[in-house]
Amino acid sequence: MDSMVRAGDQQVGSLVLMSDYLAPTPLWVGVGACLGHGYLERLGLPEPLAQQLLAWQELFDAHYRQEGGWDSPDAATIYEQDGHQLQAALQEALPDSVVQLDLWPITGQAPSV
Repeated sequence: MDSMVRAGDQQVGSLVLMSDYLAPTPLWVGVGACLGHGYLERLGLPEPLAQQLLAWQELFDAHYRQEGGWDSPDAATIYEQDGHQLQAALQEALPDSVVQLDLWPITGQAPSV
C-alpha cells in the first residue's frame, strides 16, 4: 500500500495537525513546513473539513496567548476536543497518510514541528 498522499507535485506521507501563531493552516509536513490554504484543496479534502481546520486555527489565534496561554478554560477544552475530532476526520479523508495530532497548547510540551 502506498503510504503517500499527493499534494500537487509533492507526496505527503505524514501530516501533523498543530496550531501555531499566525499559521495559515494547522497542517504541517516536516519541520517548519506549514501547508498554505491551497494545499487543503490539493490534498482533496472536502470543503467542510477544510473550513473546520481553518476555524480550529482561528480558535487558537483568538484565544491562546504566547504569554499566559488560554484566555478561558472553555476555549482550551473546545480546542482539545475539536483537535481529536479533526485528526479522526483527516485520517478518514487521507487513509494513505499518517495524521499526528500535536496539542502543545494543551500539554505545555514543545511543538513537534
